[in-house]
Amino acid sequence: GYEPGIGSTRFYDLDTVNAYNREMKRLLLDHAFQFVETVVFPIGEDNLRSRKAIEKIGAVLVERDSRALPNGTPFTELIYAKKRPVL
Repeated sequence: GYEPGIGSTRFYDLDTVNAYNREMKRLLLDHAFQFVETVVFPIGEDNLRSRKAIEKIGAVLVERDSRALPNGTPFTELIYAKKRPVL
């Protein structure tokens, strides 16, 4: 059988891409909040992965902007905002 040694640590099924993305967002937000009260995130309506990720960090939907792209294709952008945490 398997007997781990003293001080042995293992990460199984570690999603390093998402871990790095989450940490990078936290660092960027911490930096931005030194200078501004609110950070906005414009995200394409169909970009469900980004919308879910930004909602997970506490950003909220504040505006919907529908327009046509230069080629005439309709495009809807959702504007999310995250306010500086109150300490």
